Amino acid sequence: MSNSPSKRAAPIAYTRFSLDKSTPSLWRVTFDNPPINLIDAVMMKELLNLLTEIERDKRVGVVLFDSADPDFFLAHYDIAGDPPSSKGSRPRRAGTPLRSSTSG
Repeated sequence: MSNSPSKRAAPIAYTRFSLDKSTPSLWRVTFDNPPINLIDAVMMKELLNLLTEIERDKRVGVVLFDSADPDFFLAHYDIAGDPPSSKGSRPRRAGTPLRSSTSG
């Protein structure tokens, strides 16, 4: 056996949820972004990092998602905290059709 340190990557620290790798094949993700588990730009970035981590570990068979808040699983996306990146683009209001159609 070698006394050299492991070459395993350091665990990623998430701020909007916790990750419990109960077993190599079962991971538990607990959303914890008080007060209502608002989905914001930070959570989206962290979820993308989590998906990358899941895809790289071929041993993962099940990912269980739950919430630290018994009243909220996930709340709506915080569009005020993440303005559109392209100029002239605005968030679509609820009830507004995705495409306008014209009859000719």
